[in-house]
Amino acid sequence: MNKPLHIRPGIDERTVIEFEDKTTMLCRVFGAICFPRTFNEATRALEGFALVMARDEKTGIFHECASTAFVSLDPVKNDDGTTLHDGAAQWFNRGWFEWFCRRWFCNEALPVLSRWTGLMDHCRVLAPKPDAEMVQWGDPDQAIAAVQGVFDRGQIELRRSPLADVVMGYARTLPIPAAVHALACGIIGAEQSGMGERGKPVVFKRDDYPYV
Repeated sequence: MNKPLHIRPGIDERTVIEFEDKTTMLCRVFGAICFPRTFNEATRALEGFALVMARDEKTGIFHECASTAFVSLDPVKNDDGTTLHDGAAQWFNRGWFEWFCRRWFCNEALPVLSRWTGLMDHCRVLAPKPDAEMVQWGDPDQAIAAVQGVFDRGQIELRRSPLADVVMGYARTLPIPAAVHALACGIIGAEQSGMGERGKPVVFKRDDYPYV
């Protein structure tokens, strides 16, 4: 995707992106999250992954707008006060005020989802709170097939980012890396929510499950 010049909300949850070359794209912007599950040998911590995506209403192509690996919402400090891990709360905030992204797709066990949405509710820095929508898939092979399918059809454009590095190096084996899991959530969530083919996601309501 070319460098955006202006991004403005449209009607019916659509977003208009204007580029430096004077072209525009009418799209739906949404996020995808995989909460920390992949152990990173370099950082010695469980990492999750989140990305903001835009789906072109005309071509159906998915575009990666922004992405990040994360360990926690708030920064994690060493005993001497230095930062061990940056928190992801500010990144989620930028997803809103830069891309108007508040709708986030995920696929998690309900206790995991309940815990992380509880942490989001209690995070003072995070505003507005992301709306998490659970997407459904039968087994991990379906998630892998969804990612493989958009690449085979040429329906996705990735930036030069950690997401591209992970996806291009993924050998289609289990367990699924957090970055690939998040990408599958975005692709399948867009289809199930009516941004593509028929379907409807299961909406996770915070009041349905206690904070754990």
